[in-house]
Amino acid sequence: MAADDWLEHAVKLSNSWVFPAVALSSLAAHLILVFFSGIRRRKAYGVSRFFVWLAYQVNNWAPTYVLGNLYIDTTPHEKQLYAFWVPFLLLHLARPDNVSAYSMDDTSGRVMLFVPLQSFGAVTILYRYIHMDTTAGTLRPASWIMLSLAIFKYAESAMALSRGDLNSIRSSFKRTSRETEGHSVEDDEGLLLVAHDHLDICKGAFGDHPVDMDIRQQAEEFGWKTMCKVVEMELSLMYDLMYTKAAMVHTWGGYGIRVVSPVLTVVALSLFWLRYREEGLQSRDVDISYILLGTTLVLDVAWLLRAIGSTWAHAFFQGTRWHWVKHAVICGGRWKRIRRLVVSLELLRDKEPSSYRVWSGPIGQHNLLRDFRDTERWSSKLAKSIRLEESWNEHCYSGPGVGLDLSREVAVRDVLFERIWSLILVPAHDPMAQPPIGHQRRRDLDQALSFDPQIGEVVIIWHIATVVFLCHAKEDTPASEWPAEVEEVIRAVSDYMLFLIAIRPSMIPGLKLRSLYEATRAALNALWSDMPTSPTSGVDEKKLVLILRDKVVTLHEWSLTLSDGARCAFTMLQRVNAAGWMWPSNIPWPDLQVMKKLGDLRPELFQTSYLTMADMLDLIFDVWVRLLIYASIRCSRDSHAKQLAQGGELTTIIWILAQHSGMYPKRQA
Repeated sequence: MAADDWLEHAVKLSNSWVFPAVALSSLAAHLILVFFSGIRRRKAYGVSRFFVWLAYQVNNWAPTYVLGNLYIDTTPHEKQLYAFWVPFLLLHLARPDNVSAYSMDDTSGRVMLFVPLQSFGAVTILYRYIHMDTTAGTLRPASWIMLSLAIFKYAESAMALSRGDLNSIRSSFKRTSRETEGHSVEDDEGLLLVAHDHLDICKGAFGDHPVDMDIRQQAEEFGWKTMCKVVEMELSLMYDLMYTKAAMVHTWGGYGIRVVSPVLTVVALSLFWLRYREEGLQSRDVDISYILLGTTLVLDVAWLLRAIGSTWAHAFFQGTRWHWVKHAVICGGRWKRIRRLVVSLELLRDKEPSSYRVWSGPIGQHNLLRDFRDTERWSSKLAKSIRLEESWNEHCYSGPGVGLDLSREVAVRDVLFERIWSLILVPAHDPMAQPPIGHQRRRDLDQALSFDPQIGEVVIIWHIATVVFLCHAKEDTPASEWPAEVEEVIRAVSDYMLFLIAIRPSMIPGLKLRSLYEATRAALNALWSDMPTSPTSGVDEKKLVLILRDKVVTLHEWSLTLSDGARCAFTMLQRVNAAGWMWPSNIPWPDLQVMKKLGDLRPELFQTSYLTMADMLDLIFDVWVRLLIYASIRCSRDSHAKQLAQGGELTTIIWILAQHSGMYPKRQA
């Protein structure tokens, strides 16, 4: 009997705590989304992203659990309070204003179906356990007030999810010619307003819709640094449209809900206080109710201030047809005062605009001739066995100390973007030509870059050729004469492009040549293991390059990709005649197919005349930048959109930068 009594006591205890635990878990998950969902703008992996994902799932689960299990044996008074919590669970399911979708895979159709079903279930619960209960008192109107707010916000969240879809962005696009306001570009605040003015260009790119804009500032006046920052801010705004409720918040209906919400929550809180101020119910459930009401009120006030003080509000009122409203809000200076207040309070941890509106700058780095044995590590094997290989690889090749942070490596960033800007501004052969707009511009860029549509194989071959060339050339050049800065930039772009091939293949256009990458990696492993005294751990890049040189005659038997890359490198070494370097007699010249394939990159690389080392390095760098631009503009829109919620991507910035470059008239002499 004692065991039966213990079991019965355990069941009663669990029944008494199950609903409070669900309510508190839902609230905790909601607060995690409030404060940490913005991490997706900056990081593609990490513990914080896992907790955001987990919170997203908890908010999905909590209302369904309560709606389906309220029959559990509890007292009528407990059921009354548990039913009062249902609107709050629905509010949490509606998400905070800074998140609507976790990823592009979240479908609005499913949510649209759940809105009426779960709303009907919530209405049924409140009607049965509160409305029909004669002892409910003022709890009855309080519960209906909160449920009304919850249903409106839930429907708003579903509509925001629908508007964030790429098809919806395209279908809602208006074919209009728009003029910008000519904001100051002296600070980040002015640049963010410029980004709002130029946002149609970004939306047109993601929605595959032609855009005709009259841009007053000329490209040469902006320069690449200003334009890069504007583009980064535009992409942050696109993140808002796709992954937050911005598309619905900044409408008349959205502002109306945020103005009314704090007022109605205060009314509900007052009615709840009147009901329980002299009630002797179990204090735990009443306290939880106060916590839910108080937290909702604080967040409502914060979201209201953030909505009004956002630059989205400035853009909304700037474009309104009611000129008296525009004059009162914008011209009268009221919006600026509210914005200064919001920024000074740092509401919900987001600082405007530089802390999260600008790309954080990390790019992954993967050197095939150095990292080919990484899959042999026990940690990689463990990650693969528990199906976390992708996340582990992201950490290994783009984490702290491994990836390259362009926001800190200013010299690398400057050299890279200066070359990118020079190539995309006017790609036509005529230097005085006006940049065309839309599809014609993309065709001109393709022709100017001169690449085969399947660039995956070209990237791998050129990566091998680059590493082999740099190792040999650096070894044969005096340290005082070696351009270390140029080598750093070349290696950064080369390793980044291979990182995309290996870790983020969706960001590379054309066929996904993962099998070619894996085969090349396996061949390197076999070559390394074939050494009589190969070390069991660690790889010496120089030793591996010497192996490729010694086996270049039979290298095609191991891997055609390795053979093509190595022979290409030796051809370039012959061109620069590095320290009297001559083509070894036992190494046959690259065949005509390889020469043609790689000669398309830059014909100057394989001509008969000699080049200086500086010229050769400049040509190698130019090829990598052209590959990078081509991959950027030919990557699918869906891949670019998905990457916005995974920390962003350098190729996405380059893609939108190319879209902008066609919108600017070239200044005439």
